[in-house]
Amino acid sequence: MIRRLLANYFRLGVNTASFLGNMDGFPPGMTPDASALFGLNALLSNIGVLDFDLVSVVGGASVTINLTGAQAIANVIDYSGSPAGGVTMNLPSLAAFLAALPSTLPGVGTLNYPMLIINDSAGQIVTLTGTTGVTVVGTATIATATVRLFLVSATPTGITLVNCGGWSL
Repeated sequence: MIRRLLANYFRLGVNTASFLGNMDGFPPGMTPDASALFGLNALLSNIGVLDFDLVSVVGGASVTINLTGAQAIANVIDYSGSPAGGVTMNLPSLAAFLAALPSTLPGVGTLNYPMLIINDSAGQIVTLTGTTGVTVVGTATIATATVRLFLVSATPTGITLVNCGGWSL
């Protein structure tokens, strides 16, 4: 059954030198173009690119944390430390953020993914701050023993983190 579905999808008997011959079931009036790859092909090529990763950020006594691009694209950031005061967690620049994204992602359109930030510090509030081209919308503070959910929307011209709420651990 699977073999038949794949054979039908790729139409293996058709000349593979033609992009049109490799696709199946175009709706009337739809013209394939090489940049779109149609939603299914884009999904298949990127399905495992941004999976849920847990990144531990240990701040120690520092009250300023500068996230790297690789840390910022992780879906779960777990901050811990014993700072003397409130902590400022700076997001990376737009260029660093975009450079950390996998190269298989299309360079146009919007990429959306969830990000959880966990504050496991010893009694201090963490404040998330944006940088040039990176904006935080809504509540940007994360109390001790709290998780905050953000929706990250990334485009080539800017990244926005929208607060979607939080809960206690």
